[in-house]
Amino acid sequence: MADVADPPEGTDDRATALEVAVSSGLPTTHKALKVPEVMEALGLSRFKVYDLIRSRQLKSIKIGRCRRVPADSLRTFIDDQLKEAA
Repeated sequence: MADVADPPEGTDDRATALEVAVSSGLPTTHKALKVPEVMEALGLSRFKVYDLIRSRQLKSIKIGRCRRVPADSLRTFIDDQLKEAA
């Protein structure tokens, strides 16, 4: 598999490197949200968001001292809540 940093032989175009990354299945649209962004999206307090993270209802990752919630995890949480409410 080609390395994302190295475009195919004979080219040095950045667009080609991006095409290689996309065709190799690497995610290009993932976003990790900060806790205040999750608070705003859900309309919840900081305490409640961290409570959801602690109880593992909302998946998160830690990068150094920073806590991030993948956008996919937020969507999954919302979908699960909608299914429970139905």
